[in-house]
Amino acid sequence: MTVFFATFLVILLAEVGDKTQFLVMAFAVRYLWRQVFAGMTLGIITGRLLHRRLPADRLRLVSAGCFFLFGIIGLVHAFLV
Repeated sequence: MTVFFATFLVILLAEVGDKTQFLVMAFAVRYLWRQVFAGMTLGIITGRLLHRRLPADRLRLVSAGCFFLFGIIGLVHAFLV
């Protein structure tokens, strides 16, 4: 049964969690939950509005650009601070 539960938990974590869920959990540990909840809600609403207005390929490019930009900012912050 130990192998069963270990496999179950690994698959559950791999399939259920995505980057967004892990980020929200990490923020909730560090910051006030109300602020995290408000930011998450605003992000969801904004994402849905953008999805209605922009074609999927452009939205994917904007998303990739933001992801890349935040990665670069994170790296610079990690090495310079």
